[in-house]
Amino acid sequence: AFYLSYLLQKGYPVIPGFAIPSSALRQFLETIQWLDPLFADLPNSSLFIDVENPYQLQGIAQRIRHEMIAATLPSTWESMLLAASCQFHSPALILRPSVALPSHLGFGSGVKISGLLESHVCACTAEAIAKGVKQVWAELFRARSLLYWQRAGIPLQQINLAI
Repeated sequence: AFYLSYLLQKGYPVIPGFAIPSSALRQFLETIQWLDPLFADLPNSSLFIDVENPYQLQGIAQRIRHEMIAATLPSTWESMLLAASCQFHSPALILRPSVALPSHLGFGSGVKISGLLESHVCACTAEAIAKGVKQVWAELFRARSLLYWQRAGIPLQQINLAI
């Protein structure tokens, strides 16, 4: 969003959009009634996974993603997202993940995460937008993402994922 805003200020053509801040993901994770106590403090703790055990990695990733997709976004969020998207008079939205890692931990521009998290396209309806946003957030917890974060030594609570 920062770079797109900069390009827009310089007069370059930029497709209109809006940003969902990374704090929204943390707030959303705190609203989920986790069935597994392993995930109870997920937004504020590190998730320690044996990445050498692919079955455990896949199982944990699937459980987290399933509960995230099944959870409900607050209705106020849904209406705000729908109102923001209706301004574009477009039948669909591209929901693109944007990750920021804290530079004070030594993760700068040298960390290559391009292609790790997928964008999602959704219709401009409240239900589709809510589902799409949850799918983008769930990208953070794919098995391949969890493997990457663990191997790179990047604690989950230090990852800022905006859309």
